[in-house]
Amino acid sequence: MTASSSLLSTLREKIVLYRLIPGVLAGLIVSILVVMLAISVAALVFNGDLSPYLLGGLASMLTGVIVMNVVIAALGSLPFAVARPEATTSVIIAGAVASIASALTAQGLLRQVYPTVLAFIILTSLLLGALLLSLGTFRWGMLIRFVPYPVIGGFLAGTAWLLGKGAVGVMVDVPVTPGNLAYLFTPATLAHWLPGVALGVLLVALTRRVQHYLALPGALLASFAVFFATLWLAGISLAQASAQGWLLGPFSHGYRWPPLTLAEWGDINWLVLAQQSADMLTMLLLSTLSLLLNATGLELALRKDMNLDQELRSNGWANLIGGLLGGAPGYTTLSASLVAPRMGVESRLVPLTIPVVAAAVLTLGANVLDDIPRFVLAGLLLFLSLSLLIDWVYSTWFSLPHLDWALLMLILMVIVAQGLLVGIGVGLIVAMALFLVRYSRVSVVKNTLDGGTFLSNRQRSLNQERVLRQHGGEMYILRLQNYLFFGTSSRLLEQIRERIRDAVKPPVRFIVLDFERVAGMDSSAVLSFARLRQIAGERDITLVFTRAADAVLRELQTGGQVREGPGVKVFPDLDRGVEWCEEQTLVTHDADVAPHLSFAEQMAQFLPSTVDPTRFLSYMQPREVAVGEFIVRQGVAADELYLIGTGQATILLELPGGREMRLRTIEPGVWVGELGFYLGIPRTASVVVDEAATVYCLNREGLERMRAEDLELAAAFHEMLARVLADRLANTDRMMTELLG
Repeated sequence: MTASSSLLSTLREKIVLYRLIPGVLAGLIVSILVVMLAISVAALVFNGDLSPYLLGGLASMLTGVIVMNVVIAALGSLPFAVARPEATTSVIIAGAVASIASALTAQGLLRQVYPTVLAFIILTSLLLGALLLSLGTFRWGMLIRFVPYPVIGGFLAGTAWLLGKGAVGVMVDVPVTPGNLAYLFTPATLAHWLPGVALGVLLVALTRRVQHYLALPGALLASFAVFFATLWLAGISLAQASAQGWLLGPFSHGYRWPPLTLAEWGDINWLVLAQQSADMLTMLLLSTLSLLLNATGLELALRKDMNLDQELRSNGWANLIGGLLGGAPGYTTLSASLVAPRMGVESRLVPLTIPVVAAAVLTLGANVLDDIPRFVLAGLLLFLSLSLLIDWVYSTWFSLPHLDWALLMLILMVIVAQGLLVGIGVGLIVAMALFLVRYSRVSVVKNTLDGGTFLSNRQRSLNQERVLRQHGGEMYILRLQNYLFFGTSSRLLEQIRERIRDAVKPPVRFIVLDFERVAGMDSSAVLSFARLRQIAGERDITLVFTRAADAVLRELQTGGQVREGPGVKVFPDLDRGVEWCEEQTLVTHDADVAPHLSFAEQMAQFLPSTVDPTRFLSYMQPREVAVGEFIVRQGVAADELYLIGTGQATILLELPGGREMRLRTIEPGVWVGELGFYLGIPRTASVVVDEAATVYCLNREGLERMRAEDLELAAAFHEMLARVLADRLANTDRMMTELLG
């Protein structure tokens, strides 16, 4: 071997070691946490009357840990993500299996207790796997965004409370119930659970003050050392400590796998198992919710986007395979998954090390469990409980609106009094009620206008505009938004009533309701509009509906409640609806037909009295334009400007795909084309004739001749167009103020 090849080989070995050592070290640290938590969860679930079956429960928990981390390491979106049975959701399993054990013990069916309990755990794992896999396959990972935040907080605070109760039960080996309170506070019992509480408080204080990945595992190892040192100094043997209830053991049986044998499947009591279907459903829903919450928390903590649907699928396969092998349910965890990144390690070695350690513990079986102090496991559970309570009860007081915090506390108190499922149900109902109350306070009226400031895109003569502005208050325009339901529609009806009763403003003749931004409505809103039609009919007011989607129109017309006919008009857009109201106003006030004005009379409207309008005729050419013919075309050069002499035309904006938008309908006396003419840019819109028209054209040559031959006339002409443009700008500004106000 040459020196160079030897050097390359050495470098490769160092690079491999450089990558392997941190990954394995991080994996060992995380493995200790995960296995300890799995043992804690097993002690939580298999507590009290179920204590004799703890080793089988631990086998199920560790089997789940082994399978989950192998599958998620292979299929997950984050290489260093770690999975385990979560203590918070295992609280539900603990309650369910306690009920199963109680029911079977009462019937004297002791042989069926363990198989039925394990069947509940395994079946939950299988169903959770199928649910997560389905959600991920159909890409429903975003469902988490629809759960109200206070409900999530209440659920986590409630599970923290139940977790704390379970931790105390692990230390005293009896369930924490009102009937057992006197026993819990006897001196002998206090001595068993106070050290665990002290350890839980110490772990919370330590981890919040010392932000280091070794803080928690180091504190747990120190707790073991202090406990065994205390036993040695006091001269207490392990057998004596076990007899006094300080240790989990002794266990008479050793290694157990699989957790449930084929022979034991025949002893499952399926009837009692079916009675726990509500708890199983709760476990499935809350596990899914917790997984998505953990994934969201990892995104925020690591500033990385996760594929939620991929996480659902990988966790689904993990639970399906784990359940088939007798494993307990679980999912990606937040706290343990953050340990490796904080050590600077992002390697799949982390989750792949956990199965090795868990398999070693599983093989050792009772030898591992016998000498574990109860208060250390309980202290770890209390640490999780207190951390959740601080985060969701104390910290949220400063970050949530007080009403949301009150809802969170209500859910917590209901969970304490009636259980997790009832608390979540009450929380969802109250959250929906609060949402409806809050949403009903949000105005569905984007803005209100009247016909005096908001004119249609039909250009009117000066006389007609004057009439419309004078009587525009007779038109009440409401631009609606959002979803209309019983709360918002009743407020809308009351607002319209107040306007109708207002004696200071002009009497209302038209109520224009624009539905462009309305997403939909319920039956109560339809009834409110039916009531509005009745009120309008009593006062000879016409309802004008504009831009209503087909679905909204169908709702309005259901049962003939609000149908187009006398007193109700429907138009495709607000502009057309306002135009119709303007026509009715002009007819009512004898301004519907403007008198035919000659060219000189039209020009005289814009010019000072000292200028003779007929002087323009020598510089402008009249042109007859037929219906459908364009006066100007969008995009072409602007070399002329025009005055509409007779007839009617429409200004159109030509859009991609052959679509058109009406900008304004214009009548005699209106100038068009001045923007492109003066700025020297292509036409910004088209003008098409609706009624045979006569237009007067002024080209650049004519304007130059006017400047050369009649400077006074040219100055008057420019001043006239400046006033026309200023008037249009003022109208636009006034309209925008109304729309944005």
